[in-house]
Amino acid sequence: MTGILGGWELYKGIAQAVYVCNKTEASVVSVNICNRGNLAAAISMAISSSETVINNSSWIEYDSPLLAKGTLVRTGIVISPGQYLIVKSSQSLTNAVAYGVTAGEDVVISAITQQVGTAPVWVTPAGASTALTG
Repeated sequence: MTGILGGWELYKGIAQAVYVCNKTEASVVSVNICNRGNLAAAISMAISSSETVINNSSWIEYDSPLLAKGTLVRTGIVISPGQYLIVKSSQSLTNAVAYGVTAGEDVVISAITQQVGTAPVWVTPAGASTALTG
């Protein structure tokens, strides 16, 4: 499993690649963008086959408003092998952090202790009928 995939301080008005899927399988990414400044920002995100060239059909978020001291979260973004996740902010003092998993990775599970209990025993007086209520 993968945790943090990438994180960048965003420069005002410059599209920056915050993650590249360099695996042979797709990655599912979530992006958290934090505006630490005192001015609202416009946030754009794109998926591109280049870290610098973005065409009009690559944008998945365009000039979305992000209030001062606010956060913007997008989850479940699928990045194919060889593609970049690019983020741009209209203001400085913003940063983007990408988290996610890559398909096909081995999942490591720590040792789990299985707790085995005994079946409950119902005790009623001989000949008595009992109604169970929830």
